[in-house]
Amino acid sequence: MKNPINNTYFRIFILLIILICGNIFALYPFSIHLRDSSPDNPDDVLLNSYIMQWEYNRIVSLDFKNYFNTTYYYPYENTLSFTEHHTIDQLFFFPLFSILKDPVFVHNLNLFIALVLNGLFMYLFVYKLTGSFISSLLSAVFFSFVPYRYTHLVHLNILHWWVIPFSFMSALIFVERRDIKSAFLLTISLFFMPLWSNNMTVFFIVPFAIYLTYLIIEKKAYKDKGFYLLLFISFTLVLLFSSPFIYHYIKLRQEMYFERSITEMRYYSAEIKNFLGVHNTNILWGKKLGEFGKWERYLFPGATFLILFLISITGMFWSRIRWKRLLFLVISLVSFSLTFGPYIGVAGEEIKGPYYLLLQYVPGYYGIRVPTRFAIYMYFSMAVFCGLGMAELIERCSKPLSYALKVILILAVFFYIYEGSHRINLWTPSNHPEKDLIYQRLRGLQDGIVFEYPAMMAYKDAAQTFASLYHNKRTYNGYSGWGSKPLENLLEAVRNYSPAQLVYLLEDMNVRYFIVRGYIPSGVYNKLEHLADYSKDVRLISRWGRDLLFEINGARLNELDYSRLDLKDALFYFPSCVKSGERVNGGILIDGDDNRFYVSKRRRYRDTLELYDENNRKIREDKVDLIAYRIYENGRIHLLIKYDVPDIDREVYVRLKGLDASRRVVISKSCNSELSDSIEVSDIDIPDRLEVGEPLRVGFSLKNKSGGYIKSAVEVENFTTDGVVRVRFYIEGIDEGNKNIRYDLRYPLYSDMASGDSIYFRQTLPLDFIEGRYRIDIDFVSEHRFWFSQKGFVPVVKEFIVSK
Repeated sequence: MKNPINNTYFRIFILLIILICGNIFALYPFSIHLRDSSPDNPDDVLLNSYIMQWEYNRIVSLDFKNYFNTTYYYPYENTLSFTEHHTIDQLFFFPLFSILKDPVFVHNLNLFIALVLNGLFMYLFVYKLTGSFISSLLSAVFFSFVPYRYTHLVHLNILHWWVIPFSFMSALIFVERRDIKSAFLLTISLFFMPLWSNNMTVFFIVPFAIYLTYLIIEKKAYKDKGFYLLLFISFTLVLLFSSPFIYHYIKLRQEMYFERSITEMRYYSAEIKNFLGVHNTNILWGKKLGEFGKWERYLFPGATFLILFLISITGMFWSRIRWKRLLFLVISLVSFSLTFGPYIGVAGEEIKGPYYLLLQYVPGYYGIRVPTRFAIYMYFSMAVFCGLGMAELIERCSKPLSYALKVILILAVFFYIYEGSHRINLWTPSNHPEKDLIYQRLRGLQDGIVFEYPAMMAYKDAAQTFASLYHNKRTYNGYSGWGSKPLENLLEAVRNYSPAQLVYLLEDMNVRYFIVRGYIPSGVYNKLEHLADYSKDVRLISRWGRDLLFEINGARLNELDYSRLDLKDALFYFPSCVKSGERVNGGILIDGDDNRFYVSKRRRYRDTLELYDENNRKIREDKVDLIAYRIYENGRIHLLIKYDVPDIDREVYVRLKGLDASRRVVISKSCNSELSDSIEVSDIDIPDRLEVGEPLRVGFSLKNKSGGYIKSAVEVENFTTDGVVRVRFYIEGIDEGNKNIRYDLRYPLYSDMASGDSIYFRQTLPLDFIEGRYRIDIDFVSEHRFWFSQKGFVPVVKEFIVSK
């Protein structure tokens, strides 16, 4: 009678039992509360659930045109590409949405299934390489239960690691067989990559290129002309089928210039100590090794994994498959080096690492902020390496030793499941908007744009985003790794504007429904509660406890009127040297009167710029466009002056009609209009300590050091003109609960700057800090060109503390 243990399906059944039961234990108590909880951060779970349900709704209604046009982050389009799509979940778990009708429950089931699939496909790949059940089981458990996965339990888009071994296995089968069926399998597996994650697809290029090159050489496929044809067809089909998904992200980068700065990448890059770190919820190592890691940087693979990896190294060079083992060792070392990001610390100095080369030469890397995710490929190659090593060791041992080794490895499997187990902190996501009376009323109203206050810093409104599935209206609120400038402007207006000014802005930004939640500070609530008293175009249509729902009808905006402005402290900026015949930007900062004056954000006005000679004789006057480009705290207004320089060649003094301030300017064809790549920051003013509720005010002097020219701002119709320079404030913090806090804000300069020009830039950042320790990084970006930190500018870094 045939031994059932040798049956392939029975072995897979045993594997699945171990993976399922192991994950139930490793994720307890979350594993028994899949319907009503989330592991750690519920906001990511709500966003992922929203995306999956949105995609399901679009597929069911055959509305593929709006697949990427979600309800959040009005007025932007293509907003699904602000984050990762979840099409791979639709591909495999589509029926669950119809059956369960609970997006969060479906999300959690998908998460659990993905973890099981990670182990299953790893087993299949290693078994294909070795034919050894025990070593394949070991690799599967290593890959599926590595403690690093805890970091991504709320990142369902990252957890589908099974695509990696599936793609590697498909490549092996294709290079071995070189027929149409295997080419089709390779095409399917590679197509899963962009369906899984754009970021992980970009990372996939390096290890897969190494592996495929090795296979082609080892199997001598390079001698087969038919192989090249099938490979070309496979890659072409993958690009063709994935282009509808890739296109939207490319379009987003071109239109919005969504790229990560070197500073942000460095923050999410690994340090050596992080490879000893695990999250403090880990059962075995949490208390001992929790201090060595940070969020996204808990990289300890586990003692069992590490010991067997080192044992596998020792016998590698006497192995009959040493080149294959060396291949996966090389992939693991390359992936290890890439986790350190653009710069690697060596002997107290920082040198450019391999990741820096990828930034320069491989498309897509500047859109990724977390180099440490290369650790996933490191764990994958380490697990394969261990499987190869243990399989050969079992084969070489005598029968009694072989049995003993198998027992030890089986024990190692169960111990490693324990090593990778965490006692999950359960959170309850706000996934029942149908129970909210405000949303119930909103659902029955006519279509219109929604803005809900409060909002979490222009990019963290997960509950409001999820609720838009229910009321089915576009909303300014949203949640992603990228912020929304219009939402940021609305938040600033609620905090700093008078009620009359706020109504004007809401009308100007096309807000029809304004939701106010009652748990906001009483000072802000008291101002908003009586909003209808300040305009006949506002009416309160629903109240639930302290929660309010206003409906707003459009009204005419005030025009620009200098008589209503305080001009005595106006600051006038203009580049000192401008090229005749070109359009340049100047700027003026004016203190407005909160009670009487309002300027529409991004609205265009007309005024007159006067040119005088050195004897104060008027030479000429020209019409200019004035744009209320930004409205700062306490009514402070930044008016952007857009001026078409006349075709003259002389020194003049320019003055905006009605203002006393003037600037000396050289107008000449010889003025350099090439874009600058060198700046200098000095006189930095950032406080060391703030009180809770106190705004962060930042100031510094900025000088254009190069012989080039700095473009300061943009046309109203084009938000991302090439070469525009913005100040980027990136703030990271840790609150008292050891939770990571992140803010990312960008602001325009006040004026163009010719070579040698200086301005003093100050900004109040509209952030509600809670108690904790924070770090602010200040960098500058030349849109669509580069970060100045890539050109030698050292970002300003300052730590500060927020306390009561």
